[in-house]
Amino acid sequence: MFVKKLPVNKDGKTLLIFAESIRIPNGYTTNAKGKKVKAYKIRQKKIKTIGYYEDLLDLYEDPLAHFKAEAKRINETNKQKKIENTISVEYNTDELFDINTNTNNLYNLGYVMINAIYHELEIDYLWNNRRRYTGDKFNHNMIFLLLVIDRIIYSSSKKGALSKTDYFFENFNFTLDDTYRALSFFAKYKVDLLKVLNQNVIKRYNRNTDLLFYDVTNFYFEIDEEDDLRKKGVSKEHKPNPIVQMGLFMDDKGMPISYHKYEGNKNDCLTFIPSLETIGFDLDFDNVIYVADKGMMSGTNLSRIIKEKSGYVISYSVRKADKAFQEWVLDETGYEEWVEEDNENNHAEKVIYKRKSRMQPRVIWVDKIYRDKNGKVKTKKVEFTINERQIVFYSSAYAKKAKKDREKTIEKAKKIASGKSASSILNKGAMSLINNLAVNKETGEIESNQWELIKDFDEKKLEEIEKLDGYYAIMSNVIGIEENDIPFKAKHRWTKDNLYQLNKKVTDSDIIQMYKGLWKIEESFKVTKTGLKARPMYVRKEDHIEAHLLVCFTALLILRALEVRSNLNAFQIQKLIQEFQVDEISENLFKTTYFSPELYKLGKAVGLDLRKKQYTRKELKSFISESKKFGHLN
Repeated sequence: MFVKKLPVNKDGKTLLIFAESIRIPNGYTTNAKGKKVKAYKIRQKKIKTIGYYEDLLDLYEDPLAHFKAEAKRINETNKQKKIENTISVEYNTDELFDINTNTNNLYNLGYVMINAIYHELEIDYLWNNRRRYTGDKFNHNMIFLLLVIDRIIYSSSKKGALSKTDYFFENFNFTLDDTYRALSFFAKYKVDLLKVLNQNVIKRYNRNTDLLFYDVTNFYFEIDEEDDLRKKGVSKEHKPNPIVQMGLFMDDKGMPISYHKYEGNKNDCLTFIPSLETIGFDLDFDNVIYVADKGMMSGTNLSRIIKEKSGYVISYSVRKADKAFQEWVLDETGYEEWVEEDNENNHAEKVIYKRKSRMQPRVIWVDKIYRDKNGKVKTKKVEFTINERQIVFYSSAYAKKAKKDREKTIEKAKKIASGKSASSILNKGAMSLINNLAVNKETGEIESNQWELIKDFDEKKLEEIEKLDGYYAIMSNVIGIEENDIPFKAKHRWTKDNLYQLNKKVTDSDIIQMYKGLWKIEESFKVTKTGLKARPMYVRKEDHIEAHLLVCFTALLILRALEVRSNLNAFQIQKLIQEFQVDEISENLFKTTYFSPELYKLGKAVGLDLRKKQYTRKELKSFISESKKFGHLN
């Protein structure tokens, strides 16, 4: 820094300022050795205005000399501070590790992002509050924090997580026995944690509590024998092992709300009503719109939603619908079309998307419980008519995909018809395209005496199937107000036609958009299984299984919260957290080993500046402490 005199102004005065010289990149040049190097130009930057020289003569005998001496003093002070902040490190290249000692010089620092959301959601407050009544000497909160951190970074077993406590700057002072004892504690207070998480997500992330997405997945165990909970069922990974089902509710941001576990052999659609009751009783959710896939919404489930005076948006199989519905779908009347130029057909227009809708009653079948004449409780199916908004749309992209997916089935069916294929068990798709072929309905095997009969490939059946390619249907009882309707006070109301009416206009596109949000729950399952490696499970007791699912649920919520804040995806975030480490290069100095613009963006999302290349131990302690205050500073 130096003192600079600016040219005399119109009043005849000379301004003095403190300034410094800075280098600004200015392309490239060639040095004396002929090597291309960066070029710089020197520019002077004002630091601070001192005042006019003529005015300062009243205060100082020689203002210029005085402030030059002041600039020199400041420069010396700054130089001394720089020296004090510089740590000298001596390297001894001959020094060897002790073969009897475990040594780790690398520490994960990315966990501070997990720390930030963990404390913002007040998880620590809940566990520290509940553990006061246990009499246990270990810290339940620190065990849960370790399990969540490890699930996101390393996805280890409980024993594996405990072996990595030295990778973090936390006081993880407990044993493996303590960890397993704490699992039962976590399971006991599952509902309490879900309440705290939901309350804080509503408060800090403006959660929309009017729209809920629901789906089911399962987790397998590396065991052969079943028990009361772990049973063999339809595994999503096509594993023969016993599984546990998990029903998950999610909001429109992709942030999980609640989960419930079920026996492995329980049908997916049978999980919905118990999960609905649980989220209603535990978290006070009612009068909402439920979004689910067609396989989840039986007639009984729909009738329960209507009984609760709630809304639903579900997909519906056009191929499995009755003839009347299919005829309406194929009738061109009423479709609104979106077209584009067909360059392959003399620039004619081709339909790429079309859509129509109607309000229509539909008969569903509902399970009714009754007692027979002997007093035995039984169930029978009864008809129930509902009023429904039915939306059907056609996409040329869907049609093209359906035809491509069917190519192998057609090829196999034609081989069977020609007698070139004689496999004993065939897929249903191929068999449905063959005439004159008897199949054992129980085993799926072709009767041995049928191979000698004349078989035909059914072209007409294929034509009928192809007619419905590209068509997709969505059913809902959600409507909005019409153009001339008078708005009402509440956000929604239940109509006399048993429809769920929102206090705004609701178009077909709005309903379709609601349904499209369902992909986020599928992605959540992918993050949980692939990113967090939640399966296979290695715990055995039911409360330990519950605790494992609770840890995975919390880890998923933290990743989703970081997603919302940073606009990075969960897999990116997980990788950034894993790679952000520091290397202990001396007893009091740590050097970061990784940096990227995405890492800086992630840190900024939780109020942390991750650009620093080196930290003293004291600075690290302060940095980690700061991460735990995120969300509580205002």
